[in-house]
Amino acid sequence: MLIDCSQSMEGNPMESTIYQLMNLVTFASKIKIPFRVFGFADNGSYPKENHIPGDRLSPNEVMITRKSFELREYFSSDMSFSELQRAHINMMGLAMIHGKDLDEYIPPNERLMSTPLDSALYCMVDYISEFRDSENCDIVNLVVLTDDYSADNCMFYIDDTTGKIQGMNKIKEAYIRSKDKRYIEEVSYQRDTTRAFLSLLKRTNNINIAGFFVGSKYNIERKIGNFADDFSVGQAMKDHLREHDYVLSEEMGYDEFI
Repeated sequence: MLIDCSQSMEGNPMESTIYQLMNLVTFASKIKIPFRVFGFADNGSYPKENHIPGDRLSPNEVMITRKSFELREYFSSDMSFSELQRAHINMMGLAMIHGKDLDEYIPPNERLMSTPLDSALYCMVDYISEFRDSENCDIVNLVVLTDDYSADNCMFYIDDTTGKIQGMNKIKEAYIRSKDKRYIEEVSYQRDTTRAFLSLLKRTNNINIAGFFVGSKYNIERKIGNFADDFSVGQAMKDHLREHDYVLSEEMGYDEFI
C-alpha cells in the first residue's frame, strides 16, 4: 500500500487515512496476509545536476533524484507483535496531531511536502517482484491512497535536444523503462506519467492496482475532472459523484479508481 504524504493531505484527510490504514493492517495481520505499507514524500528540493546517476541515464529517460525522494515504511507483516503495537501507537499519535492541526508537534521526518506519486510507483516496479518472491505470493494487489495527481519534484529527464536537466512539468517527449529494458512506456505530458508508471507496473508484475481518492466531497468534485483526458468524461464523473456520493473509474491507468 502507498500513502500520499503530501502537504495537501494535512489535517483531517491524513487523520482519516491513518485510522483506515490501521484497520486494514489489523485485518491483514489477523488473517495472515503479507503486506507492506509505505508513505511517499519528498524533502522539498528540486533536481540538480549532482543528483544524476550518470552511468544509468540516457537522453529522454525519466529518472529519480537520489536526495529528495522518500519512501517511509510504516507497517510490515514482518514486524513482531510488539513492533506492530509500537507502530500503531506511533501512527495513532501522528493521526491525532494532524486531526488537531498541531503542526509544531509533527516530527521533522514526517513533514508533508509535494506528491511524488510517480517516483513511488517507479520504485514499486522492482520492489513488488522482490516482495512476491520473498512472500511466495501468487496474487499481489497494490492500493494507492492519494488526494491528487502526481506533482513530482523528485523526477527529471535530460532533454536530448538541449542536453539540459528538465523537471517533469516541462516534459514533452520522454520514456520510462524496466530495469531489464524489456518494457518501455512513452510519456508526452506531465499528467500522462502516472498512467505510464501504472502500465509499466502491471506489465512487469501482473498485479491489480486500486486507487483511492482521499478528501472531502467538495475537494474530490473540484479535482476529479483532472483525472480524465476527455472533458465530457470528467463531467460525467462529477455528475455521478453528486448523485451517488462516490464514483468508480478506470481513468489514469488504475484497474479501479474510487
